[in-house]
Amino acid sequence: MLLTILNTLSTMYTTKFKFILLITILFFGVTAKSQERINVIKTNVVGAFVGQYQLTYERAFLPSLSGQFSLGAISTGSEGTSTVDGQSYSYETQKSGIIIVPELRWYPGKFAPEGFFIAAYGRLRNINKDLTDHSNGASGIDQNLSREESVLTYGGGGTLGFQWISRGGFSFDIFLGAGYKSRSSKMKYDLTHLNDKSSDENYSTVGDQLFSKKYLDFKLEDTEGVSPRFGFNFGYAF
Repeated sequence: MLLTILNTLSTMYTTKFKFILLITILFFGVTAKSQERINVIKTNVVGAFVGQYQLTYERAFLPSLSGQFSLGAISTGSEGTSTVDGQSYSYETQKSGIIIVPELRWYPGKFAPEGFFIAAYGRLRNINKDLTDHSNGASGIDQNLSREESVLTYGGGGTLGFQWISRGGFSFDIFLGAGYKSRSSKMKYDLTHLNDKSSDENYSTVGDQLFSKKYLDFKLEDTEGVSPRFGFNFGYAF
């Protein structure tokens, strides 16, 4: 009698254990299949056209959430001209710096990191901009207004996008959104006296006042406020 009871209990526990084991294997098997590629390394193609080279790493850490980190280098140059009262002036610039973009992505429809996503991001951009003025006059706007500027912008925002991963592991994602950024800068002119305070309250220094008259169409680097964010990445998932 006792032996029969023990055999019955043993059979019950064996069956229960097998059932739990089967459910566990099925669950983790499906999860592993859906998330067999949880890492993505990619680069922003759009940025390369404007002298901004980024490498991005994304990793899924929950079924529908991933974290992404982008690190980029900025290196580009440009030239500009201006004509004031019949006199032509010209300059050239060399720009270098770094950009850092951490991002959190939520994939509501599929397992991360594939499919439609909603993202929140932060952004830090620090650049040095050397401007060489080709003038050699003695006074006024004819002076050499060469200068060095350091610009720091920081902020954040949100994007919507979609990431596709092929059977072979190649990835493509596109995103569109907007964010807000703040800006701070430091300016130093090569000619010492141009760094003196301007008598015009609209300008910080004598150099800034003269520069604004000489190069009327010169644009500030990374202005403050709301700005769009758009791009697409090519990469590989593993």
